[in-house]
Amino acid sequence: MKSRFIVLLSIFTVMMMVAPQALALEIKVDNQGVVRFYDNSVLGRNTNSANPSLISNPNSQVRPIQNMPDSQVRPIQNMPDSQAKPIQNMPDSQAKPIQNMPDSQARPIQNMPDSQARPIRTIPAYEDKQIYLRPDSNETTVEIRKLPSTTDRVIEGRKNFQPTEVMKADYVEMSFPAQLTEDQIKVAKEKRAEIRKDQEEKIKNHGEKPQEIQNQLKEQQQIREKYLQKLQETRKERHQETVEVKNRTESGENILGLKSRHTTALLKNGAEFQLNPTTNEVTVTTPSGQEHALNHLPDQAIERMEAAGFFTEDGSVEKEIEVQTYDNGELFYRKQDKIKKRLFGVIPVQVDSEVILNDATGEVIEKELAPDSLFKQFINAVSF
Repeated sequence: MKSRFIVLLSIFTVMMMVAPQALALEIKVDNQGVVRFYDNSVLGRNTNSANPSLISNPNSQVRPIQNMPDSQVRPIQNMPDSQAKPIQNMPDSQAKPIQNMPDSQARPIQNMPDSQARPIRTIPAYEDKQIYLRPDSNETTVEIRKLPSTTDRVIEGRKNFQPTEVMKADYVEMSFPAQLTEDQIKVAKEKRAEIRKDQEEKIKNHGEKPQEIQNQLKEQQQIREKYLQKLQETRKERHQETVEVKNRTESGENILGLKSRHTTALLKNGAEFQLNPTTNEVTVTTPSGQEHALNHLPDQAIERMEAAGFFTEDGSVEKEIEVQTYDNGELFYRKQDKIKKRLFGVIPVQVDSEVILNDATGEVIEKELAPDSLFKQFINAVSF
């Protein structure tokens, strides 16, 4: 019987050793642009949530009693009778049960502050590096790339210098400030001005346009710039707020989800995410390599759609919206809705539709979705 138990215990131990572990990686960016990486290997995923929280439990903070030095262990039975004071004889004024301890003094291990957790990697802001997240089939790739700078020619002389660091993880969770500073808004404005200048040069190379059309285009650009400037100004007030990026499985596909407040934007079709920790600029990259700076946070996209007269939703309810990118660099937010019509002009009916936000211009339109059956096609045809 004893030998059988030993055999079973050995088999179980071997199975635990060879069982594949899922690596969870957590990335935190603070207001100063400093990036910290934390990791943890877990045997399974929390079945109660599609996006489990990452576990952080440093062994250095766990101190079992059996490892305490003998000098600190003082059993009650060896204390002199004169010093022994049973709890039941203590006056009520001195009895302080643990359950009455104020919350400010109760510090469970799982709620330990982040400052006590030791990151596996820290990137100072002065290193000018960007964080890339790329969802692959079974895992998510995290890349750390150095931005071009005048110091590159000095660093190139170092023998072991690596311009790109790569990490892979099954589960990735990243957070960065939702707030934009005055300097970050200024940098974004200057970058948009450079893009407009390049676009104007391309238009000139394709031939001069009539003065009237040029004036119209210039006026439209000014309106868009004012809108984007106002959009970023609102983020100056988002103190202590963070934006989260997590990977998740959607219809068998590993995708990224960008969440701000109560809205999550799903980056589908292999779209990649990148963050400049210094400027706090988010860029979405298409599989073909086209990049687009994200102007609206997910909750701002919903607010813009509501301001345009489309659906009104409770701000405390969790919502989802999709991000669609195109190879020409355009990016759109999409959310399904219903158009109210009347069958034969009398009976109220609802037709499936989609609300679309152009992230670069803030323009919102709604279009009907193609019916998936002949019956719905007939209903749509006779409804107005």
